[in-house]
Amino acid sequence: MENDSKYTKDFVLKNGVNFDDLWFTSYSDEILDNPEDEGGKPFTGLAFELYENGNLIYFCFYKDGLAHGLNREFYESGKIKCEEYFKYGLVNGKSICWHENGNVKSTSEVELSIELNYKEWDANGKLIMEKELEQDKENTQYAILLTRREINRNLGR
Repeated sequence: MENDSKYTKDFVLKNGVNFDDLWFTSYSDEILDNPEDEGGKPFTGLAFELYENGNLIYFCFYKDGLAHGLNREFYESGKIKCEEYFKYGLVNGKSICWHENGNVKSTSEVELSIELNYKEWDANGKLIMEKELEQDKENTQYAILLTRREINRNLGR
């Protein structure tokens, strides 16, 4: 996935904004740089949250108030827990999570926040689950995906 050395804790703390200093709009999940009643604008940049021990809980890039780019979550120990990518507020692309021992926990391909496929392993590396999205218009998740594709086409995304 992303180059681990590029987004160190120091880089994130230096270049990011603590999520506690950002605001949600009253009408959506959009993130603002200031409260609405103080003229808050949609936030663009890197945001993060910290555990009480000072380690990162996660960091995520935002564009125009929506998650857009890399989102990386961490265990309290500081080890990477999950990585996924957002596009206009929806998960898009490969998602991977690890057990705290470093073994892969799960992988998935996601389009517009709908899982196309998913694999999960136990902490010892044994595959315990594998599934794919049924591409049938009667399948609610597939129908949602088709609708989101159409909306994104209409928006030029």
